[in-house]
Order: sequence, then structure tokens, then C-alpha cells
Amino acid sequence: MKSFWKLIDSTIAFNDRIISIHHNKYHYSKIDKSMVFTTITLNDWVIIVPITTDGKFIVVKQFRAGTDKVVLEFPGGAVDADEHSDIAAKRELLEETGATFKDIFKASTITPNPALMSNYCHVYVATDCVIDQKQNLDLFEDIELEFYSRNELEDMIRSGEFNQGISLAAYSLYLLNSCR
Repeated sequence: MKSFWKLIDSTIAFNDRIISIHHNKYHYSKIDKSMVFTTITLNDWVIIVPITTDGKFIVVKQFRAGTDKVVLEFPGGAVDADEHSDIAAKRELLEETGATFKDIFKASTITPNPALMSNYCHVYVATDCVIDQKQNLDLFEDIELEFYSRNELEDMIRSGEFNQGISLAAYSLYLLNSCR
């Protein structure tokens, strides 16, 4: 399938420390036509499904400028340049929640939106978490922690109160891994 697509031109429309927007012109030989596709280049991300020693899920509550709303989601963030996702997951969990854990494992890697975005999101599950340190938030982070049982979290998913897409995918991967 990929053999029918040939990149013939690429220009950077915008670039800053977080995002790079490209206009990529592809020729599609099946119909002998070309078209420009806009793509977004971002660092990879990590997201962590943290579960406390008493079985509660740690959820972060924070303002998100994209929707101009306060949202509930699992902790996570960008993988720094030259940083392994395992290290980033541990760092983000500690920074955003102050939690340490007994065990952490990689559940899977997903593509957040491959139609537009180049990055991957590495999904981790951390078990037996304990909040035993202070949060170490970035300058523009304002995060409150909330704790939910599995039933409470699933009720919030059903109602749409917990609806951040990457967090929902992460929870699905947690469920798949816990059914082994």
C-alpha cells in the first residue's frame, strides 16, 4: 500500500519548541494525483495509569487550553529529547503526583492520531503507588489529585466526566493487561 505514495515536497509551516507543522505533498500513483497533507511533529508522550496500595486510581485534574476546560486524566507528559520512555514515565508520575510505586510496566504503545501526528504515546501502569513526595510541577501546571475506585472511574467514563482520549485508551490497555 505504501508503495503507491511518494513524498515529493515538504515544507515547514510552523516550528517552535513543542510543535512542528509540515505541509507534505504526496503523489498517489493509483490515481496519478498529488495532494498536500498537513502533519504535526511532536515529541513522544507517556501516560501512566497509577493505582494506589488500596486500589484507587490516581487521577489528575487540570486546566487544558485546547478545550478551555478543567479535565480529569491520568498523569503523563512529553518524553524529553534523548530520554527513554521508561524514565519519562517514572519522572512524570513523580512530578505530577508525588507518587512512588512498587512496580511499573509498559502496557503498550499507541499512535494518538496517525492521520495528522507523528508521535507515539507509551502507556504504563504503576501499582502500589503511595503519595510520599511533593509534586514538582512545571511553571504553568496547576494539578490537583483525585482518587477513584474502579467502579467510580468507570461510572465517570460512562457519564463522560472522564473523557480524555489518551486516558481512555490507557485505561483500556490497563484492563487488557489485568485480565491476563
